[in-house]
Amino acid sequence: VYGDMELIAAVMYEKTPNQYIDVNKLFDYAKTYYGVEQKSDIYTLKNKTITPWSEPSITRAVEKGWANNATNYNDTIYTEDLVAMLKKVGASYNGITMQEVYDLVGLKKGDLITRSSFAEIMTFAAKKWQLTLAITTTKPLPSDVTHLSDDTKAAISYMIDRDLMLPSNFLFNPNRILTFAEAISTIDRLPL
Repeated sequence: VYGDMELIAAVMYEKTPNQYIDVNKLFDYAKTYYGVEQKSDIYTLKNKTITPWSEPSITRAVEKGWANNATNYNDTIYTEDLVAMLKKVGASYNGITMQEVYDLVGLKKGDLITRSSFAEIMTFAAKKWQLTLAITTTKPLPSDVTHLSDDTKAAISYMIDRDLMLPSNFLFNPNRILTFAEAISTIDRLPL
């Protein structure tokens, strides 16, 4: 058993081209993203895409059931994945819908999420859920967001001032596509 999945495997890796293509892809994926960790006589499957900075957040998210351990956390996150996560996280707060995300930032199913769109979505969620988030320190906006709309700058400022999302080397990188690890780590910082 791995997480909430029962795993059954039949070893059919074939080196002949076009034989067992689906199974070969499955094994290649497993070799790339998973490893076996041994402690004493106990062997566990370890997701190799979990980085040291994101591991505590991902572990909590998996334990709470709003993320799963079968994810490549370095992958970019699609709108529907984020909405599904936010529905689970905010279930007792009335979740977030695809329509709300579309109305807010114009993203629809199949769209990737930028850091600036994520800041707007998370600011909306925190306010919708009436979360009390203390301002740790008021920080100046990074220089790479000054050209954005006032609403987007306000959302980025909201996230930065509450230490939910932080700039790197004084840049926010608003157009960089968000990864699962970044999304989970940020959501984990909310006082839920």
